Amino acid sequence: ALGFTMEGSKYQTVEECIVEAGIDAVWHVITDFPGYSKWSPGIRQIQIDGALKPGTQGIIRFPLSGEKLTTMPIELTRVENGTYLEWQGYPRGLRGLVRGNHYHRLEKLGPTRTRLVHGEYFTGIGARVAWSIVGQAYVAGFIKSTAAIKAEAERGS
Repeated sequence: ALGFTMEGSKYQTVEECIVEAGIDAVWHVITDFPGYSKWSPGIRQIQIDGALKPGTQGIIRFPLSGEKLTTMPIELTRVENGTYLEWQGYPRGLRGLVRGNHYHRLEKLGPTRTRLVHGEYFTGIGARVAWSIVGQAYVAGFIKSTAAIKAEAERGS
């Protein structure tokens, strides 16, 4: 776990772990968007409207406070087949004020071993305020989410 860092006006959380599963198994977990609702502790739904490529749009639903679900538009911003997946989300109506870039980077360490780097960084003039509101809970959620990706990939391999 790498935790939280602040770099200029970029607020980010990064978690890293070794998954005892092949890179294809981990890639399958992070790109099986309907499957998130079964194993993710924080994401209730991810819906992507199209192919797994930059520019594809969708939504993500998650509880922001308590059990009330927040729906946020997302766009795939970087897809490197089998090794890197990133999407950008922003609160409706606030696209220019704050953006969150959520990413997964995979590194093959062996036939049944993968390094997972899982993070999100917030940018925009509202990033500091957004982080002051959700940052602590966000880091705790990331720790749980990274562990859940690891467990799901290891279960399926």
